[in-house]
Amino acid sequence: VFDIPIYDLIMLIQVLFSIKYCSLALIIFLSAISNLPWIGRYLPGQLINWGNRLVLKAPGSSGWPAVISVALITGLSIYLTWASLKKKEL
Repeated sequence: VFDIPIYDLIMLIQVLFSIKYCSLALIIFLSAISNLPWIGRYLPGQLINWGNRLVLKAPGSSGWPAVISVALITGLSIYLTWASLKKKEL
């Protein structure tokens, strides 16, 4: 039915499964380290806590370290995407 060589199909399956497992591992890793107080305040989840404290006018630490880390992660992602697309012909 399809004119796809079996080798290409196997490579496609390997890539899809590796991406799925890498993203699952990243989610598990981030949720595990977010409970560490000295790292958790730099993760994006802290922004939600900071917003809740601001709305409720509750005392607590600011979320500026998380804002900076989110800006750095976003900038790095945009740069890596640009570098990856620059290598490809469109």
